[in-house]
Amino acid sequence: MRKISITILLAIAFVGPSWAEVSVAPYLEKIPGYTARQQEEIVKLGDRKQLGSYPATVLNEFILKSYSRWEVVPTGEGVPVEVEVYELADPPGAFGLYSLWDRTAHPQLSGRLNLPIEHRYAGQDLIFWRNSYFLHLRQADAGNQKEKVEQLVRSLLDVIPAVNALPVAIAHLPVDELRGESVEFYLGQNGLALNPDFPKPLVPVVGLQDHIEIGFGRYKPDNTPLFLIAYPTPAVAQKYSVKIQDALSEYFGPGIYLKKSGPLIGMVVGSETDATRLLGRLNYKAKVKWIEEKPKDESAETRTFLGTVTRAIIGTLVFLLVTGGLGIVVGYFRYLFIRSHPEWRKKNEMIRLKLDER
Repeated sequence: MRKISITILLAIAFVGPSWAEVSVAPYLEKIPGYTARQQEEIVKLGDRKQLGSYPATVLNEFILKSYSRWEVVPTGEGVPVEVEVYELADPPGAFGLYSLWDRTAHPQLSGRLNLPIEHRYAGQDLIFWRNSYFLHLRQADAGNQKEKVEQLVRSLLDVIPAVNALPVAIAHLPVDELRGESVEFYLGQNGLALNPDFPKPLVPVVGLQDHIEIGFGRYKPDNTPLFLIAYPTPAVAQKYSVKIQDALSEYFGPGIYLKKSGPLIGMVVGSETDATRLLGRLNYKAKVKWIEEKPKDESAETRTFLGTVTRAIIGTLVFLLVTGGLGIVVGYFRYLFIRSHPEWRKKNEMIRLKLDER
């Protein structure tokens, strides 16, 4: 009987994952007015060189957890919509895929709809990111369906929780004159290789192995490229700043200008005038905001307890010293008073009971 139980448990352990749904499934099933039907699911890239038009190497850098393809069908009249969902490890990864759409052989999307979220739209395609999901919607007959697409996207925004945390390297890009459609995000060498503006001799020395982030954007009026490299700490940024400057001493090519600000290094490829203008806007200011209750510091509690005990001991010693001092002062004044009044020396004789006498 025991062997049978173990066999059943092992079977559940191996078969169970195949029954599990991708994490986006419960959200798609809650879309009001639509029915979601899963067409495909991929949880491992295996030997694939790419998925969709994204190279597998880039997907690995952003840590792809799953890919699924759905057909979302209106319950009434309407055209079915094909939805591709890339689930990444975190929101920055989802934003990374969103930002590299144009770099990965996808059709350019420069249009916008009336939606309360960053997105790109053109013809049959619409892309946006939400939480750790990057979503691509495609509608076969999109001629007069803009309102339907907007409705579907708004419904998706209602059912998928909003945790759109921008990467540090993107959140700190200077905003003035930034061309929004040019913003891109990289986490590794394969993604960075898609950008021809990044100086190739600097790739080995920027510190990609230290879990850095690289943001990119172009600035008006001349489409000047600016890279923003975010390091874990200012000390790490300082270390790589020196390495980058050393590498630039042997670099021959377009002008490259650097500025370090806290854990960030801004790099402009272009003229000195543009570099001065853009890098002058890079000023990192750290902000700390607790998003949950601060954990208790046990060492602080120990220090507080010891401080209480110490204060109690000191208070006791002070009390004894003050009491003893007052006793001495009172005794001295009593001595002076009796000395000046001899009659107080006489004391009434003690009353004794002479019980042994008869």
